[in-house]
Amino acid sequence: GAGEEEDEEPAVLRVEADGALPAAPAAYDDADAPSLRWPTSEERVQTGQVVAMLTARERALLRRQPPDIQHVVFRARFLRGHGSVQASLKAFSRHLAFRESHADLLQRVRASLPPDLDFFDPRLLWASEARPFRYVSCLPTGLRSGLPMSFIPLSTVCMDRWSDWQKDDMIEFVISAAEMNCVQLHNRSMREHRMVKTIEVRDASGLPASASTFARLFAPFRHLMPIAGLYPELCHRLVLFNASPAVVRFIGWMRSAEQRGLRR
Repeated sequence: GAGEEEDEEPAVLRVEADGALPAAPAAYDDADAPSLRWPTSEERVQTGQVVAMLTARERALLRRQPPDIQHVVFRARFLRGHGSVQASLKAFSRHLAFRESHADLLQRVRASLPPDLDFFDPRLLWASEARPFRYVSCLPTGLRSGLPMSFIPLSTVCMDRWSDWQKDDMIEFVISAAEMNCVQLHNRSMREHRMVKTIEVRDASGLPASASTFARLFAPFRHLMPIAGLYPELCHRLVLFNASPAVVRFIGWMRSAEQRGLRR
């Protein structure tokens, strides 16, 4: 249409070079989980269909993104997270629109990340000084699944700082965390020839289980969840321990809200 850039690339982008990838390493305990497998032939066709159904302008925008964002593994995360070609197309279009509207911030975040990064490094997160909780451990592996893990004791959450967390700082933090995961998970996926995801571990001991606490915890998620929902299938599991029944119900409610957001 008028104003759209000429679409000279084929529908399936040329960034995929699967034949040059190394052979898969020895199997992990979790390696045969369907959600961790390398994109199947059918999924590759379906993700190609998603690209073909984008507008010419969206395809031009996609070609300007980092290689990991263009890659079939990233596109397959949308397909697995949303369950169909049409739902994946809608979500991927939203992701591209987000990348366009936040292009300056994303460019600066990417410039701060080593391109060969293969683990989650909290020191590289943006707005770290304002973050109201503390990462205690971020391990590149060590689990039987071979997946990377991050550990946050929820007792490190400062409720006053959480309530005072400024929207701009929240957004910079969550975008830098999501983009860092995109880079490190892509690099590990290429090396291990599977769709690598993270395991998020949270220790809920010491977290007050009151309605007022949950209300204060929820408030910032109004800004965080819409952005996190633009990056499907980065997390393999959320492991929560030392949690009271009230905390479990609250986390379950949050997960349900996240899933409803993904289905929109």
